[in-house]
Amino acid sequence: MLCRMPACAGRQGVCIDPSTSNPWFILTDMAKILVAEDDSLLSSMVVRRLQADGYDTEAAYDGAQTLEKIKGWKPDLLLLDILMPGKNGYDVLEVMRAEGTHVSMHVVVLSNLSAKEDVERAKKYGVTDFLVKATTTLDEVAQKIKSVLLASSAGGQSGPASPLSKPGGPAS
Repeated sequence: MLCRMPACAGRQGVCIDPSTSNPWFILTDMAKILVAEDDSLLSSMVVRRLQADGYDTEAAYDGAQTLEKIKGWKPDLLLLDILMPGKNGYDVLEVMRAEGTHVSMHVVVLSNLSAKEDVERAKKYGVTDFLVKATTTLDEVAQKIKSVLLASSAGGQSGPASPLSKPGGPAS
């Protein structure tokens, strides 16, 4: 992939923000992000924000559609709402774990749920992070995704704590 940022002039590799000398994103492969969110307005806003940052982004609006797109499109990162119609986010995580579907995929939860039990339940599935919609801006969502992907490409520890481990099971 070639960089689309003007300062990079179409180079491959790491795209650097000339004003801060910080990397914008890794350019060897355009990261694919699936936004699983049943609120079409919020989904559209998140997708547009991530596309503006150079990510290849698609949306899913319920748990079943999320699972179909994971299998067919194979995203690098799943931004997952928990409260969705049909299969909820926990159901999606359970199916992914049971099927071994893309166990190296990063999962960042973006949900209205904020109780400690909800966060702990998601973390037991090995999600990378849990963000609460009411207290997280679009810029913060984009920054979290960028940091997860940068750490992953640099060999950091921002991947799943335990690739979609069983809830209540030991993290391995």
